Amino acid sequence: MLIVGNDVVDLADGRTVGKASDVRFLKRIFNEEERAAIAVAASPDLELWLRWAAKETAYKAVSKLLGTPPTFAHRNFVVSLAPEDEGAGARRSRSGSVQYDSTIVHVEANWDPQTVHTVGWSGDAPLGVGGAGLNPRLERLDEAGAVWSFRRAQLEDRLTTRELEAVHSRASAAVRIAAREAIAENLAIDEARLQIVCSPGKPGRRPPFVLLDEEPSAVDVSLSHDGDWIAWAFAVRPSARSAGS
Repeated sequence: MLIVGNDVVDLADGRTVGKASDVRFLKRIFNEEERAAIAVAASPDLELWLRWAAKETAYKAVSKLLGTPPTFAHRNFVVSLAPEDEGAGARRSRSGSVQYDSTIVHVEANWDPQTVHTVGWSGDAPLGVGGAGLNPRLERLDEAGAVWSFRRAQLEDRLTTRELEAVHSRASAAVRIAAREAIAENLAIDEARLQIVCSPGKPGRRPPFVLLDEEPSAVDVSLSHDGDWIAWAFAVRPSARSAGS
Protein backbone atom coordinates (compact mmCIF):
# COMPACT_ATOMS: atom_id res chain seq x y z
CA MET A 1 0.00 0.00 0.00
CA LEU A 2 1.14 3.52 -0.72
CA ILE A 3 2.06 5.64 2.29
CA VAL A 4 1.56 9.32 1.51
CA GLY A 5 2.53 12.75 2.74
CA ASN A 6 1.83 16.27 1.52
CA ASP A 7 2.59 19.85 2.45
CA VAL A 8 1.45 23.28 1.28
CA VAL A 9 3.23 26.64 1.61
CA ASP A 10 1.34 29.90 1.11
CA LEU A 11 3.81 32.03 -0.84
CA ALA A 12 1.65 35.12 -0.34
CA ASP A 13 2.45 35.06 3.37
CA GLY A 14 4.99 37.79 4.06
CA ARG A 15 6.99 35.44 6.26
CA THR A 16 8.07 33.45 3.19
CA VAL A 17 9.79 36.45 1.58
CA GLY A 18 13.52 36.91 2.03
CA LYS A 19 13.99 33.77 4.11
CA ALA A 20 16.81 32.60 1.83
CA SER A 21 19.00 35.33 3.35
CA ASP A 22 18.44 34.09 6.91
CA VAL A 23 21.75 32.31 7.47
CA ARG A 24 20.85 30.84 10.88
CA PHE A 25 17.60 29.42 9.52
CA LEU A 26 19.35 27.92 6.49
CA LYS A 27 22.00 26.20 8.62
CA ARG A 28 19.38 24.75 10.95
CA ILE A 29 17.15 23.37 8.19
CA PHE A 30 19.43 22.48 5.26
CA ASN A 31 22.73 20.68 4.79
CA GLU A 32 25.63 22.25 2.90
CA GLU A 33 24.63 20.83 -0.49
CA GLU A 34 21.04 22.00 -0.09
CA ARG A 35 22.18 25.47 0.95
CA ALA A 36 24.38 25.66 -2.15
CA ALA A 37 21.42 24.74 -4.38
CA ILE A 38 19.33 27.48 -2.76
CA ALA A 39 22.10 30.05 -3.17
CA VAL A 40 22.50 29.51 -6.94
CA ALA A 41 18.80 29.14 -7.74
CA ALA A 42 17.11 31.71 -9.97
CA SER A 43 14.67 32.30 -7.09
CA PRO A 44 16.38 31.38 -3.80
CA ASP A 45 13.21 31.87 -1.75
CA LEU A 46 11.22 29.55 -4.01
CA GLU A 47 13.99 26.94 -3.94
CA LEU A 48 14.00 27.12 -0.15
CA TRP A 49 10.25 26.53 0.15
CA LEU A 50 10.27 23.73 -2.41
CA ARG A 51 12.85 21.92 -0.29
CA TRP A 52 11.12 22.80 2.99
CA ALA A 53 7.82 21.36 1.73
CA ALA A 54 9.60 18.22 0.54
CA LYS A 55 11.09 17.69 4.02
CA GLU A 56 7.71 18.24 5.71
CA THR A 57 6.05 15.86 3.26
CA ALA A 58 8.65 13.15 3.84
CA TYR A 59 8.42 13.51 7.62
CA LYS A 60 4.68 12.77 7.46
CA ALA A 61 5.27 9.64 5.38
CA VAL A 62 8.25 8.43 7.44
CA SER A 63 6.31 8.87 10.68
CA LYS A 64 3.76 6.34 9.43
CA LEU A 65 6.35 3.99 7.97
CA LEU A 66 8.24 3.82 11.28
CA GLY A 67 5.10 3.57 13.39
CA THR A 68 6.40 6.28 15.72
CA PRO A 69 7.27 9.79 14.49
CA PRO A 70 11.02 10.44 14.75
CA THR A 71 12.43 13.63 16.17
CA PHE A 72 11.95 16.12 13.36
CA ALA A 73 15.42 17.47 12.65
CA HIS A 74 14.94 18.95 9.19
CA ARG A 75 18.61 18.50 8.21
CA ASN A 76 18.22 14.72 8.55
CA PHE A 77 15.71 14.73 5.70
CA VAL A 78 17.89 15.27 2.62
CA VAL A 79 16.16 16.53 -0.50
CA SER A 80 17.16 15.80 -4.10
CA LEU A 81 15.16 17.60 -6.78
CA ALA A 82 15.42 17.16 -10.54
CA PRO A 83 15.34 20.18 -12.85
CA GLU A 84 11.96 21.70 -13.55
CA ASP A 85 9.68 19.45 -15.60
CA GLU A 86 9.08 20.84 -19.07
CA GLY A 87 5.57 21.91 -20.01
CA ALA A 88 3.38 24.91 -20.46
CA GLY A 89 1.04 26.45 -17.92
CA ALA A 90 1.22 28.68 -14.89
CA ARG A 91 1.64 25.75 -12.51
CA ARG A 92 5.04 24.12 -12.74
CA SER A 93 6.52 20.97 -11.24
CA ARG A 94 9.68 19.15 -10.19
CA SER A 95 10.11 15.56 -9.11
CA GLY A 96 12.65 14.13 -6.71
CA SER A 97 13.14 12.27 -3.46
CA VAL A 98 13.87 12.74 0.21
CA GLN A 99 16.15 10.40 2.15
CA TYR A 100 15.88 9.80 5.88
CA ASP A 101 18.47 7.25 7.06
CA SER A 102 17.77 4.31 4.70
CA THR A 103 14.20 5.34 3.85
CA ILE A 104 13.41 7.02 0.53
CA VAL A 105 10.24 9.03 -0.04
CA HIS A 106 9.47 10.02 -3.63
CA VAL A 107 8.14 13.56 -4.04
CA GLU A 108 6.57 15.77 -6.66
CA ALA A 109 6.48 19.52 -6.07
CA ASN A 110 4.01 21.78 -7.88
CA TRP A 111 3.99 25.54 -7.61
CA ASP A 112 2.76 28.84 -8.99
CA PRO A 113 3.21 32.40 -7.69
CA GLN A 114 0.74 31.71 -4.85
CA THR A 115 1.60 28.26 -3.48
CA VAL A 116 3.95 25.34 -3.27
CA HIS A 117 2.21 21.98 -2.91
CA THR A 118 4.33 18.87 -2.54
CA VAL A 119 3.07 15.28 -2.52
CA GLY A 120 5.20 12.32 -1.42
CA TRP A 121 4.80 8.59 -1.34
CA SER A 122 6.57 5.40 -0.35
CA GLY A 123 5.50 2.02 -1.65
CA ASP A 124 4.27 0.80 -5.00
CA ALA A 125 4.84 3.64 -7.44
CA PRO A 126 1.63 5.28 -8.63
CA LEU A 127 0.90 5.87 -12.29
CA GLY A 128 1.80 9.51 -11.88
CA VAL A 129 0.60 11.76 -9.09
CA GLY A 130 -3.14 11.98 -9.40
CA GLY A 131 -3.18 8.65 -11.23
CA ALA A 132 -4.21 5.23 -10.01
CA GLY A 133 -4.05 5.01 -6.25
CA LEU A 134 -2.73 8.46 -5.31
CA ASN A 135 -5.11 11.41 -5.01
CA PRO A 136 -3.75 14.88 -4.09
CA ARG A 137 -5.68 18.13 -4.04
CA LEU A 138 -5.07 21.79 -3.21
CA GLU A 139 -7.88 24.27 -2.49
CA ARG A 140 -8.46 27.74 -1.11
CA LEU A 141 -9.77 27.73 2.43
CA ASP A 142 -12.38 30.32 1.52
CA GLU A 143 -13.52 28.76 -1.75
CA ALA A 144 -17.06 30.06 -2.31
CA GLY A 145 -19.69 27.35 -1.90
CA ALA A 146 -17.26 24.65 -0.80
CA VAL A 147 -18.24 22.34 2.07
CA TRP A 148 -15.09 23.38 3.95
CA SER A 149 -15.51 27.16 3.62
CA PHE A 150 -17.81 27.82 6.60
CA ARG A 151 -16.99 29.31 10.00
CA ARG A 152 -15.13 27.13 12.47
CA ALA A 153 -18.17 26.40 14.66
CA GLN A 154 -20.17 25.24 11.65
CA LEU A 155 -17.32 23.04 10.46
CA GLU A 156 -16.87 21.48 13.88
CA ASP A 157 -20.56 20.57 13.95
CA ARG A 158 -19.83 18.23 11.04
CA LEU A 159 -17.04 16.39 12.84
CA THR A 160 -17.32 13.59 15.35
CA THR A 161 -16.11 13.87 18.91
CA ARG A 162 -13.10 11.75 18.09
CA GLU A 163 -12.24 13.85 15.03
CA LEU A 164 -12.48 17.04 17.07
CA GLU A 165 -9.74 15.85 19.42
CA ALA A 166 -7.15 16.74 16.76
CA VAL A 167 -8.71 19.98 15.52
CA HIS A 168 -6.81 23.13 16.54
CA SER A 169 -8.03 25.76 14.03
CA ARG A 170 -10.62 26.50 11.38
CA ALA A 171 -8.25 25.26 8.67
CA SER A 172 -7.61 22.07 10.63
CA ALA A 173 -11.35 21.35 10.67
CA ALA A 174 -11.80 22.39 7.05
CA VAL A 175 -9.12 20.12 5.62
CA ARG A 176 -10.60 17.11 7.44
CA ILE A 177 -14.04 17.76 6.00
CA ALA A 178 -12.62 18.32 2.52
CA ALA A 179 -10.51 15.14 2.59
CA ARG A 180 -13.33 13.09 4.07
CA GLU A 181 -15.67 14.18 1.27
CA ALA A 182 -13.07 13.35 -1.39
CA ILE A 183 -12.38 9.89 0.06
CA ALA A 184 -16.09 9.10 0.28
CA GLU A 185 -16.55 10.10 -3.34
CA ASN A 186 -13.58 7.96 -4.38
CA LEU A 187 -14.96 4.93 -2.54
CA ALA A 188 -18.55 5.67 -3.64
CA ILE A 189 -19.83 5.44 -0.06
CA ASP A 190 -21.75 7.63 2.38
CA GLU A 191 -19.38 10.15 3.94
CA ALA A 192 -20.99 9.53 7.35
CA ARG A 193 -19.23 6.15 7.44
CA LEU A 194 -15.80 7.85 7.51
CA GLN A 195 -13.79 9.61 10.19
CA ILE A 196 -10.31 11.14 9.97
CA VAL A 197 -8.82 10.84 13.44
CA CYS A 198 -5.47 10.90 15.25
CA SER A 199 -4.04 8.76 18.00
CA PRO A 200 -3.48 10.43 21.39
CA GLY A 201 -0.22 12.32 21.72
CA LYS A 202 1.54 15.61 21.15
CA PRO A 203 0.31 17.84 18.29
CA GLY A 204 2.41 17.35 15.18
CA ARG A 205 3.45 13.85 16.23
CA ARG A 206 0.26 11.91 15.59
CA PRO A 207 -0.45 11.26 11.92
CA PRO A 208 -4.11 11.20 10.84
CA PHE A 209 -5.74 7.96 9.78
CA VAL A 210 -9.09 7.00 8.28
CA LEU A 211 -11.77 4.97 10.02
CA LEU A 212 -14.48 3.25 8.02
CA ASP A 213 -17.46 2.19 10.13
CA GLU A 214 -15.35 2.82 13.27
CA GLU A 215 -12.59 0.46 12.09
CA PRO A 216 -9.16 1.20 10.56
CA SER A 217 -9.48 1.37 6.78
CA ALA A 218 -7.27 0.62 3.78
CA VAL A 219 -6.96 4.34 3.03
CA ASP A 220 -3.84 6.33 3.87
CA VAL A 221 -4.28 10.09 4.23
CA SER A 222 -2.13 13.20 4.70
CA LEU A 223 -3.41 16.68 5.62
CA SER A 224 -1.83 20.13 5.36
CA HIS A 225 -2.84 23.77 5.62
CA ASP A 226 -1.04 27.10 5.50
CA GLY A 227 -2.42 30.59 5.29
CA ASP A 228 -5.24 30.75 2.75
CA TRP A 229 -4.81 27.16 1.56
CA ILE A 230 -5.68 23.60 2.52
CA ALA A 231 -4.27 20.48 0.87
CA TRP A 232 -4.62 16.76 1.24
CA ALA A 233 -3.56 13.51 -0.38
CA PHE A 234 -4.80 9.97 0.04
CA ALA A 235 -4.05 6.52 -1.30
CA VAL A 236 -6.60 3.72 -1.55
CA ARG A 237 -5.78 0.05 -1.45
CA PRO A 238 -7.95 -1.67 -4.13
CA SER A 239 -9.61 -3.89 -1.52
CA ALA A 240 -11.00 -0.78 0.20
CA ARG A 241 -13.51 -0.25 -2.56
CA SER A 242 -15.03 -3.70 -2.25
CA ALA A 243 -14.95 -3.49 1.54
CA GLY A 244 -16.69 -0.15 1.50
CA SER A 245 -19.54 -1.18 -0.76
